[in-house]
Amino acid sequence: MGTGLTQFPYLLMLEQSHTESILVEFLNDHNRHVDRQTELKSFINNDNGVSAILKLPDGKEETIAAKYLVGADGTDSMVREQLKIPFGGKTYEQSLFVLDCKAKVDIPDDEMYLAFSDNAFGGFFHSPTDDGGY
Repeated sequence: MGTGLTQFPYLLMLEQSHTESILVEFLNDHNRHVDRQTELKSFINNDNGVSAILKLPDGKEETIAAKYLVGADGTDSMVREQLKIPFGGKTYEQSLFVLDCKAKVDIPDDEMYLAFSDNAFGGFFHSPTDDGGY
């Protein structure tokens, strides 16, 4: 896939919750953490980085100072909107369906099968189970 077009002619896939787990573990290893159920209410850029007001899970507000602010809150990003950064993506008319099921297909654990047509595509690949198997 992509042979001759890139020095990385392959496709890598990692399930989203596993990607998140790796990132959270990296942050924890570097004495950082993720605050869940915490809302960014507003922020101001300053000479030292950013000052932000957060709404905590208990409803109280807290002001923090940070070197960086990462806006990873999707197309309706308050960060992107306030900084007037356009969203480079677009909405597609097509629907995407994901089916998590058991199927009897002879696919090696480290491979996936894709099928394309003029107006659709489908794919089969192994996904880890809760018990660590496939």
